[in-house]
Amino acid sequence: MEFKVFTAGEYKRTVHPLIAPTSAGEEKFQQEMDEVHMEFQAHVGHFRGDKVKVDEVSTGEAWLATQALSKGLVDTLMTSDEHLSSKAKDGFELIHIGMKEVKKPWKLWSPNLAVLAKLIMNSAFDAPRVMLSKL
Repeated sequence: MEFKVFTAGEYKRTVHPLIAPTSAGEEKFQQEMDEVHMEFQAHVGHFRGDKVKVDEVSTGEAWLATQALSKGLVDTLMTSDEHLSSKAKDGFELIHIGMKEVKKPWKLWSPNLAVLAKLIMNSAFDAPRVMLSKL
């Protein structure tokens, strides 16, 4: 089986999981990975300062929360509820943001009428349109 990938731009898709990379593609991909790594190190160094040894935490490894705490990547461990509670105690106003469920009237109707209503609602923007007439 042969896979083809069509792109616009020389470096649009340097590495693809189904196609063997070219040496130029591999070099470009590695260059980009190195740039991301350097930016990560700069970001951690800037925001964590002397709380962390950047070279020790920028190895590509992942750590559990307690390990991140001991390595200086975080200041404390707490649940999101604990964090929000502490912010409220510090005088921050907490605002609840949520989704409101849309009432679907066909849920109250008989099963046959509910199926018909769903068909009409789902096809309201599809062609051809569903037409109902009294028999």
